[in-house]
Amino acid sequence: MKLLELIDFFRGGGSFKEFCLLQSLNEGSEVIEIFMEIPLNIDNELRYFEIEKTGGVQNIQIME
Repeated sequence: MKLLELIDFFRGGGSFKEFCLLQSLNEGSEVIEIFMEIPLNIDNELRYFEIEKTGGVQNIQIME
């Protein structure tokens, strides 16, 4: 999901609970962090993580 898609999702009435379900996130998490690939670009995909899994780091490296 890209940034504009995320905005449209919530503007279109999407709920936090539905968002968490779609992204396989724990809706009971204290914080859902949003990461974007560098260099930042409006067309980059976003990735979402519960803060309990990242420890609040500012940069994350994803191995796929």
